[in-house]
Amino acid sequence: MKKIFLVIITILGISGCVQRQYVPTQSEIRKTNDVATVESAQGRFNRCQAEIVSPQQKNPKLLASAEIVTKQVYYDKEDSPNKLDLMSSSAKISDKQKNALLDVLAANQLCRAGLKTDLGTFPSLLVVYENYYGEMDIVNAQLISKKITIGDANTQKAKLQVKAKSDYVTASTNLNNQYNAAISQESQARQAEDMQRRAIASQYLMNQQAINAQQQINQQNQINNSRPVNTNCTRMGNSVNCTSY
Repeated sequence: MKKIFLVIITILGISGCVQRQYVPTQSEIRKTNDVATVESAQGRFNRCQAEIVSPQQKNPKLLASAEIVTKQVYYDKEDSPNKLDLMSSSAKISDKQKNALLDVLAANQLCRAGLKTDLGTFPSLLVVYENYYGEMDIVNAQLISKKITIGDANTQKAKLQVKAKSDYVTASTNLNNQYNAAISQESQARQAEDMQRRAIASQYLMNQQAINAQQQINQQNQINNSRPVNTNCTRMGNSVNCTSY
């Protein structure tokens, strides 16, 4: 009886530990790792691009070229003070500006190559970047060949950035939905396994309780059967009355 009680307590204790300690599914682990990988890749890419136009740029020629490009050819950020002026410019690119732009584009190719490697296992995200920069290559070619103005180039850049952001949100949402679907499937499978284990444990406990109850009945019967029987008899005339206890 004591051993059975200890077994039951142990089972209940283990069950409690399992419920308190949540173990992520493989899909949850994969999602967490992939998100970290993508964020790390984006961080390296952004730092790489920022270093090109940074005042701390160690290459004097590239630093001078980057300054020309960000002030006279393309706006650097969406909130750059000269964005509207550049978008409305009717000027064609000069030879000096063209050479500066080519220097910056060459440096940016290294950033693009690194991003392609880092996001190689995420084609749906990588294609967003490749589409944007591929279209910008066309714009730059038209700008350098003087087929379009600086204002036209900046307007196209702004439109492509809006499209790239929208495409990236769509790609990220689709990828997240895939992760969540896999997580849900694994969670349901785990829940089914848990329910099966609980059913087995419940049946085991019920069997043990039945065995324990039967053992108690048997023990009581043995006690009853092992008691000494005393018989008292009394005689009244020709009749004899006996009582056992």
